[in-house]
Amino acid sequence: MRKMILILSIFFLITGCNEEEAKQQGNSIYGKWSLIKYEPGFSPTENFSVNQISWSFEQTNVLKIQVDNTISTPPIKSEGQYDFSLNDNRVTIDNVEYDFSINENTLIISDDPSSDGFKATFLKATE
Repeated sequence: MRKMILILSIFFLITGCNEEEAKQQGNSIYGKWSLIKYEPGFSPTENFSVNQISWSFEQTNVLKIQVDNTISTPPIKSEGQYDFSLNDNRVTIDNVEYDFSINENTLIISDDPSSDGFKATFLKATE
């Protein structure tokens, strides 16, 4: 009986860790995101199609931004590569700190929108 309890305990421990890891990966900033809405404080909101502006957060702490050639002036950052770091719910991109939150397949990066800062909404890319 003890062996059965030990085996079941180990099984549940391993299964629980895998579910927790999957949940954390699902709520991770790492991966490719498409900017779909940019709300620049008191200015008009800009909406974008999926893949017009893509942000890829790499495990090497490099952010790669790609911008469709139909966009003349992308919001926040231009096309290129930027160093980034994470600290709780803050992301620092090229030495500028922003708030971020993730809810399932939506990422929101903001810079105090209540006082004329911006709010950018991204959709997780399906690869």
